[in-house]
Amino acid sequence: SAIDAEPRFDSGGNRIVFRSNRLSSRNEIYTMSANGSGVTRLTNVAGNNISPAFSPDGSRITFISSRDGGQRNVWIMNSDGTNQVKLTTNQGFSHTANNPVFNHDGTRIAFISDHDFIPGGNVDGNEELFLWTEGAGFTQLTDTTEGDDWDSSITTNGTRIAFASVRDLI
Repeated sequence: SAIDAEPRFDSGGNRIVFRSNRLSSRNEIYTMSANGSGVTRLTNVAGNNISPAFSPDGSRITFISSRDGGQRNVWIMNSDGTNQVKLTTNQGFSHTANNPVFNHDGTRIAFISDHDFIPGGNVDGNEELFLWTEGAGFTQLTDTTEGDDWDSSITTNGTRIAFASVRDLI
């Protein structure tokens, strides 16, 4: 009756982070050993917690949470669930963040959002690619009015970001 989804290994392949609604109707973030033992619930808050991913050294996890009245924001926490910190401040139900991933050294997180975090930037409601840098804030990497960008992935050396886009379909 429960759904476990979005499993992600740590870089050593020893632990898995995932989301599950096994103890309630909402999704929470869990970790476990790669052999399935030691399942640990890391979040326990109203709203859904989804899209978890380990930092390269396995010490932190980034994820999306809608604990603030329905808006999906990017969060980060220690891999034991402590020190949960909201990185984005999406205001209004329509503004969302999706698919956060760490870069090669854990100092940046790429994610998708339909909210413009850059003062004076374009607020057209399209999903764009953003980069959060520890200590420096946000950089908007794409800005298109032709369609949405989705699902980013950063190379292991941190020099390139791949993402999907529907801009050529519109």
